[in-house]
Amino acid sequence: MSIWLRNIITLILLLFGMSSYAQNSSKTAHSIIADSKEYQELKRSGKLGKVIHSGVIIINPDHINNAIPDKRKADNGNNPPAQISSSSCYGYTPPNPGAIAVLANVDDQGFGPISLPFNFCLYGTNYNSCYINSNGNVTFTQAFTTFTATAFPSATIPPMLAPFWGDVDNRGSGTCYYEVLSNAAIFHWVDAGYFNQHTDKLNTFQLIITDFTSPLLQPGNNVGFFYDDMNWTTGDASSGSNGFGGTPATVGVNQGNGVDYIQIGRYDGPGNFYDGPFNQNDSVDWLDNKTFMFDVCNSSNLPPIVAGIDFCDTLRLCVGDTLPIEATFLAPEANQTTWATVDTTNTSGFQIVSNTSGTGSSCQLNAIFIGDTSNTGVNVVNYMAYDNGTPSDTIQFNYIIVVDSISMFPVIMGDTAYCQGNNVVLDGGPGFDSYLWSSGDTTQLTTVTQGSYTLQVFIGGCSVTTAPFNVNEYLNPVVQITGDTIYCSGDSVLLNATQGFDAYLWSTSANDTLDSVYVTQGNYTVIVTDSNGCQGVSGAISINDFSNVVNIIGDTSYCLGDSVFIDAGPGYDSYLWNTGDTTQTIYVVQGNYQVTVSAYGCMAIDSHQVSLINVPIPVIVGDTAYCQGDSVLLDAGTGYDNYTWNTSPVQNSQMIYATQGTHTVTGTIDGCTANSLPFTVIENPLPIPLITGNLHYCSNDSNGTTLFVNNNYDQYSWSTGDTTATIYAMISPPNYMVTVTDSNGCVGISGIVSVTSSAPNNNITGIVPFCPGETITITADPGFTSYFWNTGSVNSSVTVGSGTYIVTVSDVFGCTDIDTAVIVANIVPTADFIIDPVSHGKVNEPVIFTDMSVGNGSNIISWNWNFDFNNYGVANPNFAFTQGPHTVLYNNQGTYSVWLEVTADNNCKDTVVKDYLIVNDIIAPNVFTPNGDGHNDFLVFKNLEYQPMNHLIIFDRWGRNIYETDSYLNNWDGDGHSAGTYFYILTVKGIDPIKGTVTILR
Repeated sequence: MSIWLRNIITLILLLFGMSSYAQNSSKTAHSIIADSKEYQELKRSGKLGKVIHSGVIIINPDHINNAIPDKRKADNGNNPPAQISSSSCYGYTPPNPGAIAVLANVDDQGFGPISLPFNFCLYGTNYNSCYINSNGNVTFTQAFTTFTATAFPSATIPPMLAPFWGDVDNRGSGTCYYEVLSNAAIFHWVDAGYFNQHTDKLNTFQLIITDFTSPLLQPGNNVGFFYDDMNWTTGDASSGSNGFGGTPATVGVNQGNGVDYIQIGRYDGPGNFYDGPFNQNDSVDWLDNKTFMFDVCNSSNLPPIVAGIDFCDTLRLCVGDTLPIEATFLAPEANQTTWATVDTTNTSGFQIVSNTSGTGSSCQLNAIFIGDTSNTGVNVVNYMAYDNGTPSDTIQFNYIIVVDSISMFPVIMGDTAYCQGNNVVLDGGPGFDSYLWSSGDTTQLTTVTQGSYTLQVFIGGCSVTTAPFNVNEYLNPVVQITGDTIYCSGDSVLLNATQGFDAYLWSTSANDTLDSVYVTQGNYTVIVTDSNGCQGVSGAISINDFSNVVNIIGDTSYCLGDSVFIDAGPGYDSYLWNTGDTTQTIYVVQGNYQVTVSAYGCMAIDSHQVSLINVPIPVIVGDTAYCQGDSVLLDAGTGYDNYTWNTSPVQNSQMIYATQGTHTVTGTIDGCTANSLPFTVIENPLPIPLITGNLHYCSNDSNGTTLFVNNNYDQYSWSTGDTTATIYAMISPPNYMVTVTDSNGCVGISGIVSVTSSAPNNNITGIVPFCPGETITITADPGFTSYFWNTGSVNSSVTVGSGTYIVTVSDVFGCTDIDTAVIVANIVPTADFIIDPVSHGKVNEPVIFTDMSVGNGSNIISWNWNFDFNNYGVANPNFAFTQGPHTVLYNNQGTYSVWLEVTADNNCKDTVVKDYLIVNDIIAPNVFTPNGDGHNDFLVFKNLEYQPMNHLIIFDRWGRNIYETDSYLNNWDGDGHSAGTYFYILTVKGIDPIKGTVTILR
């Protein structure tokens, strides 16, 4: 029988395509950061578009981690050992422990650039760096975040290797890994979900690129696509539903020039359908466990690509097995024709079923290999595939098949029959790798019952099955014992067993071996053995002496006023009682009674004693009253077999706990009864004490309060230990309870009362520093029922200045507290400054203002100067905000009001204002003409008007004082003095005296 597990699944791989649809390059009017909140909202709503340029790439190193999942597919363990096996060189492998994890918990992102320590050749261009993109592809000139795939070739996307370009969404599940070796780079997409955060279906696949020297790929190839388990094709934003439909995912290679490309297929549904890259869209399960390897460096003609069998596979099968071999040879360029031949010179058993060449698709060569004794050992099948490219190219490889035969055959040993209720052990013999009985047992020895059994044994990967081995079951014999079961005293009976068996063994003390035996009183069985050696056991038979058979049955006692029914038993020929009665049964009272019976010619006597039972009347003892919630213990006395009280439910003990009512009990002795007299029990109510008194006190007025009990009782017991009717209570402990006992001895417990106290503790808040003339708002603590200030306010807050303030607060219990606050304003600093020159200054000459302010116990922290307070003239600077000293230039004559405001660290301020004169030199005249023409009529000293603190004296030529005045106002017109020359002395505060002459012209 041929058993095989593995069937080589056809890998139909069609490369290159006819045309592709252009990538939609439209995007929103402004740049959108991939995987941003705005990006995700637009993508979910469908407003993002199906293709996004990758100009804005997010590369987040925080996504890198070292978590490497261990993904394995479960085996249900029910597969039988394989008759056909292979050892494949190439296939999907999970990430190595050293692989770097990236792009976890992201959507539509790329990572890179990743440096490559080797030259990777893509259609004649060498690259030394690349980008891994979450959406199932690797690019070389930039990261690429477009989530909706397009067909190849395309000139609008960068150079790309796409093992599975679809809308991967790693936010729900999925991590990308990469590992860079000296001559290869490995990229993984593990457990990848699809947009929008779906994890019900996951994809796992791998990409390997090399410089042609790595053993990770078949010689002559520098790109490999490897697939594990593929379950979805399309995300929600690409018009997909539940992972399928919409825009299909793309598998292939794209150079980016619109010419050079490989397209393996486009996938949009579940299942295994595949008809090439350019016909209908295909099914994603077709990719499961497949591997594609190719050379993407040379842009000229490529040799046919092999799908369906592995270059380095070695197939092993057994004699009698048939192996189907289905190979597909794909044209790597469009519109080429491929064909294949097979050289079977070095083998027999290879039969071609069909060989179909393909144009623009593939060549399909289907064959079978039959293993038999003529081709045991190694068989070499040489495949050759051709295409009609320019120039034509060929691929050739050997397919190795090893045929094994089994070297020894099993023989089943064991009994062929067994007796009912037993079994047999069958032995398959030693020396085999494994065993498989038709019963399902897998050991060399198996225990079986009736049936037909075969054994399949395995050795060296091959197996053989024995002919059926039959096992039968024999039924055990059935034996019966016949004979009398009663005998007269001093005699015996003959027992006979069913005849015809090979052996007998009785259960008598002598172990008799005949088919019959004489016995006396006892129980007997017999074991018989038939011709098959099977044994049967009879049922037991009981033999009795007649003198031991008779037995009077009936009660041995009775109650007063009753009688007893006794019975000698049925089946006797005659009865004779000592009362003279000759019936089987009689009624009797107290006494001894005998009966003589006869049967089978034998006689026997039995006796029976009957007595009268006297039951005393029970007397109930116990308390006749109890307190509410309790009960009384009633006792009916000892000596009775059973007690029945009239309680509900009925109680049956000697003593019971009873409550209010009339109680009786019935006592029973040997089934006879007597009833007690009624016993009445009453219930006294419990006292209900009530604690009264003021449960709250003001602790700032007293230490406690007095508590009372509402009624008079015989005893008091407070929770504090006091035994008086009244107690003095405080808040420690806060809870009080009293237990009282009344005149009936009944106890009552009051409810728990809690004593509380309060002593309002108010604090006036809001006292903050303030300056004289200002006010502040002070506040009493919240939560009181009333407030009263010595200002007359009844609010919780008042606005005040300096002074003493008192507030009285009350709580809900009327307890009060008084708090006092003394409010004092901060000390004000004294603002002052000095001026140099002291008395006055001149226009455009420096004037120095130096601060002389004092803090009066505080620190001055700010200065605010105004050097032109009245805006009389122009000063430079006009203002200053530091302590100084400050140098000021005035460009106009006049008296300036200089203003300084200082602020102390207590926020109080003071201001000082000083007038300061700015004037040029006084210019004395040498002549004036007091003739009333309104021009030069007075003696005028220019700029004297800015010096009101002056003194003027005028002398004639003879030295006589003709005019003298203080605060001269430039108003002397000569006082009628004759024309001539006069002398003057002008004294101005702060200036040297000015002396000179002036001429009056008339």
